[in-house]
Amino acid sequence: AIAFSGNAGPNASSNQPVGRVYTAITLCDVCVVYQDDFVATRKEIKRLTIEKGIQRLLDLIIKESMR
Repeated sequence: AIAFSGNAGPNASSNQPVGRVYTAITLCDVCVVYQDDFVATRKEIKRLTIEKGIQRLLDLIIKESMR
């Protein structure tokens, strides 16, 4: 499972600066949470979040398959 939360903008809200995004990934018995701070437009933040999330998920799948 993969989930995203945070603030892609355009305004700061709930004490979260624009660009602060959290990604949580659960795979088998592993659960990892990442925090990123992007400086970009709303559209770019969303794209960067998804791209980085997919890469992290793939990295975890590869790591898990080597166990």
